[in-house]
Amino acid sequence: MPPLDIDLSAVEEGVNRYRFLVSPGELVLEEEGTAYERDVDVEVRVTCTAATLTVDGAVHTAARRECARCLATFEERVDVSFFEAVRVEGDTVVVLDDSYDGDPGFLGTSPGVMSIDPLVRESILVSSPLKPLCRPDCRGLCPSCGVDRNETECGCVIGGGHGAWSALGGLKKELEKKD
Repeated sequence: MPPLDIDLSAVEEGVNRYRFLVSPGELVLEEEGTAYERDVDVEVRVTCTAATLTVDGAVHTAARRECARCLATFEERVDVSFFEAVRVEGDTVVVLDDSYDGDPGFLGTSPGVMSIDPLVRESILVSSPLKPLCRPDCRGLCPSCGVDRNETECGCVIGGGHGAWSALGGLKKELEKKD
């Protein structure tokens, strides 16, 4: 079976717990500016009531990212959760959300099996920041000389803006004098 497959015939009424440890390569975790180098720890709870299953769990791993401001590489802990409610119809699984019109890829590739690989992968990738920062107060690179301003002061004078805006600066000063 693929890494995160759950055999539906083994799911009993009530709460069923599973734990998986898979490599990032097995989940095909690919994201620009990010490398997943540590194993992915997946804790899953499948609650079975009649023909309904609720699948919820937590994912723990680490990501090596590139800071959007200073371009430094840093490691960040990734802890996310996921949830899905499904209905078992014979050997197949159907999403309970009536408004869902996408491809329910995690529902399984073979009869009697529910694959949660895509659900886990999506949870990890969706939780990734659009602009990762090595720290909240990252000062980034100097736009003039390119030095990392977290490590050293460069002395460059930054500001003033483009010369085309200087006339507006003068107008602003005049308006401030009137007030």
